[in-house]
Amino acid sequence: MHVSKKLILSLICLLTFTFNSFATVLASEKCNSGAAISKFHEYFSHIEDYDVSGQVFTSDKSLVIKSNFRGVLNKFFKISQAISQGDFEQTFTAVYDGNYQWIESRSAGVKKISKIALGRVTKKSKPFDTGYYIMGTGLINGEDYPGTLKFLLSNYDLAASCSGNQFHLQGSLNKQAYVDYIKNSSWSKNKLRSLDQFVEQFQFAEIFINNEGELIKYSIGEDKHPIFTFKVIKSKINQGLMEGAFKFQIPENAEVEDITKLVLSSG
Repeated sequence: MHVSKKLILSLICLLTFTFNSFATVLASEKCNSGAAISKFHEYFSHIEDYDVSGQVFTSDKSLVIKSNFRGVLNKFFKISQAISQGDFEQTFTAVYDGNYQWIESRSAGVKKISKIALGRVTKKSKPFDTGYYIMGTGLINGEDYPGTLKFLLSNYDLAASCSGNQFHLQGSLNKQAYVDYIKNSSWSKNKLRSLDQFVEQFQFAEIFINNEGELIKYSIGEDKHPIFTFKVIKSKINQGLMEGAFKFQIPENAEVEDITKLVLSSG
């Protein structure tokens, strides 16, 4: 059977059009905001324990902070942070062992250890929100890793776009959602007093996740100008972390200051 060149060209054009239309549909589905947000929500909703390492840096990258946080959901939590800028070096470690928040800081050879009684300063719904915060960890104050991801999704009005095999979520802070959030926090009065400052400084967020919903990085700041960015370097989820990983070892001959009353008086 003889097939004309004109018919072959028509078939090629039809197949090309059909393939391109199919690809467009797939791309549209992948970029659907609802689908992207659902993937992100599903990812952090299934976290039982985690071990995440990353970097926090300012928009001009003048300050880079290395962070690691590991935890068992709503039970135990540990943050390690190392700051290095020129000749300045400082490290912080905070361990929540179920009874106390232990804080160890080291700078210029000076070591300081403090503790806070969790049962006296936290709510059951916010087991790590003691009011004593280590800035620049990449986490929202008072939240662990899953709590930080939930905060971003719950307090920003996000829309999605695609870039390769990544989802890019971005949007503005929902002020009413944030007010409702801080009213349910352990330190609502303090946070309400700084409400306008937070709204001004952190009015915009953008989040990059892969096609499995896992966090790649996120930034928050003023009107699409990030104040800081947290980038995940390595993460392990649901590896079966045990309570022993969150036991704080007091260094020999170290003095420990109980600052529970001080924290309570500041609230």
